[in-house]
Amino acid sequence: MRPVEKEWKDRTLIRQNTERKEGGFPWWGKIALGATAVVVGGVVLYELGVTVFGAGPKAAADQLEYWSKEYAKELHEITAQNRLPTAAEEYALKKKQDQIDTAYNKLFTVYGVARDVLIAALAVAAAVWLASALARGYWNTHVGKVNTPAATTQLLRSAQAIDLYATGHAGLAVALQDQTQAAFQSLYSPAFQAEIITLQTMIPTLTGTQLVLTQLLVQNLQLELATTIPTLFMAARQILLLPPPF
Repeated sequence: MRPVEKEWKDRTLIRQNTERKEGGFPWWGKIALGATAVVVGGVVLYELGVTVFGAGPKAAADQLEYWSKEYAKELHEITAQNRLPTAAEEYALKKKQDQIDTAYNKLFTVYGVARDVLIAALAVAAAVWLASALARGYWNTHVGKVNTPAATTQLLRSAQAIDLYATGHAGLAVALQDQTQAAFQSLYSPAFQAEIITLQTMIPTLTGTQLVLTQLLVQNLQLELATTIPTLFMAARQILLLPPPF
């Protein structure tokens, strides 16, 4: 076994011991598949013939900002208690992710708001909770490479793990990163795949700019699931394998 693999295995054992103290971790398979669906098609879009033009974009922008802050705040408050999210808390975080996705998709595909503007809004809402220079460095390095909330949320969780690591909570940091990757595989990834299917179903009904942007959103989601998010996880893991900076 290579030294790096042995080190990660040792830390995983620490994480597993932590999980036992917290009441166990084998709950991923208990979550119903139906709960993983992103609420994209079920949200009624604003009808510009009924509402004043501009009200729809502002409402969606307010929702994006609100739920992004709520997600980052809740994750920070949980880990500040020196523990991992419970199954119920992971589900609540996931529902906040649904709201973020819905607002983002509406702003991007319906109202044509630039991706850079939307990701910047997510970044400002999330980065405020990162205390260490190490976590902020990781965040700043990778936030410009993400295209959707799918990757931004996973980046935030990994940055939070690095923040814990940098502030003297190495065991909890590794445990959070392990749980982030497990939650991604069991909870978030199926939801993102359902989101892709929903968007693909909508594509034949779209025309013009909305068609082009929806196709681009699907491509971005597929790329992030296959490449971007695994790369974010690997970069975080490499940092967590280093000797603690304290």
